[in-house]
Order: sequence, then structure tokens, then C-alpha cells
Amino acid sequence: RLLSASSEDQSAIGNTFGSAPNTIPSAPLTPAQQQLARELTEALVRAAAAPATTSADWPLQISPDAPDNLYAGNLPEIAPLKLLAGIATHHADALPAAQAIPIYAAVGQLSRQQRQGLYLIQQFNGMNIEDEALVAVSRRLADLDPESLAALARAWAQLQPVPDSRRALENERDQGFANIVEAILRPTLLELLRPADDDADTAAADDATVTFTRHLRLSGLIDYGERSITLENTVTSERFTVSAARATADIQLVKIDFEHREAIIRRGRREAVVQLESKQITERAFAPMKEPVKTLDYMLRLGTRDWDKRRSAWLDRVRTHPGGIEGYIDEVTMLHDSWHDLVLRSANSAKYSSLPATPDDPICQITCATGPIVRTFRGSITRADMFQAAIQHRLRQLGQAATAPVPDPWSDKQEPFAYEPTPDGGFLLRSRYEVRADKPLTYKFAAPDAGFQSK
Repeated sequence: RLLSASSEDQSAIGNTFGSAPNTIPSAPLTPAQQQLARELTEALVRAAAAPATTSADWPLQISPDAPDNLYAGNLPEIAPLKLLAGIATHHADALPAAQAIPIYAAVGQLSRQQRQGLYLIQQFNGMNIEDEALVAVSRRLADLDPESLAALARAWAQLQPVPDSRRALENERDQGFANIVEAILRPTLLELLRPADDDADTAAADDATVTFTRHLRLSGLIDYGERSITLENTVTSERFTVSAARATADIQLVKIDFEHREAIIRRGRREAVVQLESKQITERAFAPMKEPVKTLDYMLRLGTRDWDKRRSAWLDRVRTHPGGIEGYIDEVTMLHDSWHDLVLRSANSAKYSSLPATPDDPICQITCATGPIVRTFRGSITRADMFQAAIQHRLRQLGQAATAPVPDPWSDKQEPFAYEPTPDGGFLLRSRYEVRADKPLTYKFAAPDAGFQSK
């Protein structure tokens, strides 16, 4: 309904309810636009009863211009879902607190649905959506009577469980890193480490009309030390071996993919896919290397200290690696995967200091950045427990009999969250789980500045 509205209505509603409104004050909504916003809120409350989505409902939309590059894809639901949450939360804030509970809970349910996605940005979007509702209703805890507090506790307990964030982190570790290797890292290294006379030797091969595999067939594979393949010229019966580090007859091995049973070879601006089982060779055009080189250099410049000084040393290290480019990629892949496994295990510790150090490699410096993210996701799950504990605290303040305090899941002895009253009549709850070094997760309730306390 939102996306089928006119561009004028979408723009007006976005400027009014979006998380980043225009700096120029927007004009008041027309009566029809106000009605649309109310109907969207009502629809979101109805949708809260829908069955759980799965990751298949939140797919990455692959870019037709770069189908092999995940980072060129799009997740089109991110902005609309955030806007829907803003619309609904705004309407809930304008209602009496007790009447607003179903709307706040519907926004929380929207969060849980979005977090079924397998990409980190979907996890962040879902987490931020729920935080928006939690902050809004946490401000108003003091406005709720015991019956309404009990209804709020039930509404939040009935939300779908938060999916294990390890799914998205493992997807980022596996698919995200593989995409960087295939779309950016390997093409960049092959371009930067070409022999100096390669351009002159392959000038004729740059002509896209020239075929270089017409008389070639696959003759053998070598996966010992340096991966390579042997090709045979069916006319001359000549055989020669090509690898990533060593070109022969101006032909270079780009990669061998044993899982998909194929290899890719390249000559000038032409490359070909070699099927390892059928031995069929199919040529295709090869895009110039300028964009991958620029992209990787930009990423490394942002993520690596003194990159200009380290760049030459890094390329020398790859150039002299015993396994060549493929050997270096195998090494950095092993470092990357091992580090992520350690990070996922470290998230089970309440202490931030359990995070492992990032491997000393420029590629790992930019791809091994999920340590704090893991703890952020774990902290967001803990906030739901803190919310229930805060509701119980308010019930006790009102003299209502309550069950045993909600325990801090990070307490060895199942002790409650630490409690601290604040001068403005609100209160803080602290978990033993650290979101930063020596900074336990702290949340404020029943005050105008309710929410996560970052200091």
C-alpha cells in the first residue's frame, strides 16, 4: 500500500515520519495523506498476526549489471519497513499509553520478521525497528496501570523469537568474503601483479573478436602446492601448463573452483570457463580491471592504517608467496574463517575482552570487523529480557504481586539485572553483558530519555 501510493504522498509521509527528514520543514500532511498513514498503521497491527517469514521472503535482489557481485545487489525492503515503523510509532505516541500497546507490539513483530533475513543490514534494520518501539514504550511505563503493564508484558512475550544472529554472521563470513575474493580481490591482484611486458605481449589478444581457445582442450589438473591446469593444442599436440602465478602462451589461470567443477582462464581481455568434467571450454568477454582495483584500494584505505605505506609491502608479500596469488588467497581465507569462528564463540562470554585480535593482514583488517557487531546483536536480545524486568519492577512499585524477578541471562547465579533509580523518577537496569570494554549493557526506563545508555 505504501509503495503503490503516489510519489508525492510517499515523499510527504517520508518527510513527516521518516528517521531522516529533510532539513527543510515539510508541509503539513493533507487529510488524505493523514488517512493513508492511519490506514498503514492499522494494516501493520493486523499483519502482526501473520505467520513467521523465512529468509526466502527477504532475498537479495541481484543487480543485472553485476550478477556476480553481491555488493551491487539491493535489499529493497530496508527503507520502507523503517518508514512503516516510524509511521506506526508516531501514531502510538499520540494515543493514550494503554491504547498504544498493540501498535508498539506490532512494530516489535515487524522487527522480528525482518530479522529472518540473512544479511547484516537486515539484522541491523530489524534491531533498529524494535529499538524504536522499545524506546517509545519505555518512556511511558510510568503512565501504565497494573493491568496495562501486564498486557504489555504479554504482548512482548508473544512476539516471534529473535532468530539466531549467527545465521547472518556466518552468511557474511561465507558469502560476503567469497564475493570480495571473486569480484574484487583476485581480479585486483591479477591486474596489479601482471608482468611488466604483459600489455605488449597480449595487445593482439585484446581484440574481442579474437578467439584463443578454438584448438585448446583440458589435458590435466594439478592441485599440489600451486594449483594449475594443463592445456593441449589439438592441432599441434603441444601441451603447456598455466597457473595464477605463471602465464604460458599469454594464457593465465584465474581460478580453479573444485566445488563447481570449473576453471577460468584469461588472455588479454578475453576469458573462458573450462568445465573440469566435460572439458568443454566457453569463451566470454572480460571487463577491464579498473573498477575492482579502485574498489579494493578504497576499502583498504578506509580500513587500514597507513595504507599508502603498507601497500607496496603487501603486494610484495603476495608476489613472493610460495603459492602465488591463489596461495595467498587460501591463506587469508583460512585466517578469515578461523577468526570468525572465534568471534562467534566469544559472543557467549559476558566480557568484551573475550573478542580475539584481528589478524595482521590488510584484507582481514577490512573483512574481520564483525566482532563488535556480534555483541551488539546479542545485546539487542538481552534488551528484551531487560524490558520484561522493567515491567516487573513497575508492577512492584505499584504494589502488585509479581513473579520472581527476570534474571540477567549473563549472571552465573541467575541474579536479576542491576537496578539504579535516577533523579528524574526513572530507573536504569544493567546487564553483566559488556557491549564495549568494561561498559555493561545499560537501559533507562520510565523517563523522557529512556533507551540504551551509550556512556
